[in-house]
Amino acid sequence: MGNPKSNLEIDSLSRNRIVSEIDTNFFVEAGAGSGKTTMLVNRMVAMVEAGIDIGRICAITFTKAAAGEFYDRFQRALIERSKLAFVWKDKGFAGQLPEPTDETRERCEKALQNIDLCFMGTIDSFCGMVLSEHPSEAGIPSDSTIVSDVDVETIYKQQYVKICDGEYGKEIQDLAKGFRSVNRSAEEVFVKGMQLLMDNRNVHFNYKEIASFDIDKEFGHQRDEIVKAVKCLKDHPEIMYDGEKKSREAWASIGSLHSGIKGKWSNDLTGVLSVLKMLKDIRTLPDAADKFGPSLGGVFEPGGAKGKWLSCSVGQEDGLLAKIGELKYNISMTFLNKCIPIIEQAMLEL
Repeated sequence: MGNPKSNLEIDSLSRNRIVSEIDTNFFVEAGAGSGKTTMLVNRMVAMVEAGIDIGRICAITFTKAAAGEFYDRFQRALIERSKLAFVWKDKGFAGQLPEPTDETRERCEKALQNIDLCFMGTIDSFCGMVLSEHPSEAGIPSDSTIVSDVDVETIYKQQYVKICDGEYGKEIQDLAKGFRSVNRSAEEVFVKGMQLLMDNRNVHFNYKEIASFDIDKEFGHQRDEIVKAVKCLKDHPEIMYDGEKKSREAWASIGSLHSGIKGKWSNDLTGVLSVLKMLKDIRTLPDAADKFGPSLGGVFEPGGAKGKWLSCSVGQEDGLLAKIGELKYNISMTFLNKCIPIIEQAMLEL
């Protein structure tokens, strides 16, 4: 059994194949600075010298800078290898191009004259070119244009304002009100949400459609229970457990937390969610359950030195925080999906 090839031998063999086997597809995985661009340029030159029409060659990149580098290096290589005065030297490197012949010089010269027929650009510009040349196959209008991400974001924001102003009817305007009530920085959430939906048109998102809701009515009992319990905490700081940082931080804000939930929740649901997230971190001394549990309907739970309160109503998986979070998601998705036809029409009218 022969000796296995070393990594250097495998690398050299691979580089030589890249420029010699131009009819074979290769997947190259290599680190930065290993010579991937050099090998790609050499392969493109080898294709030209083998007689492949330069208009049938393309190099697709992810950045404009990389595309510019490809163009410059490819052009320089064609210029160099088309000149009779070019002196070829065997540098002993794997993957180097062979010595030019009269025929390959002529082919390089012709390729130089038509170098702009060779596509060297980013993946998005390549896709744009294909769509513009074959609109019917892609199922798009022949006069379609590609807009930048900045332009798309501007369209989203413009249509969001129109929706909120009622230009598309009261039904979706009411949905917009609900959307604003459950999302802080609602316009920003709208833009990100529409980007997600428009970029994933073939994806099905699970949600429960909600046309209208009254959170104060739906969660009235839990709201009253929590408001009563938080007032008790505010009035009795002596039951505070200070052995946990999050608990201390929540206790330090107990007054503002009480103010944040005692009003109508529908007026500021995002604020209420922030309060609930802090309240679930509050811990009390063990005797809090004995002192206040019966009077508050058992909302305080014993838990040793880390006594918990309202754990069954707020912080658990099926607790109030999770239920309101799910409601927020359903309201947002209902509104965003209703907006898709409006955004599509706005894009078509560009």
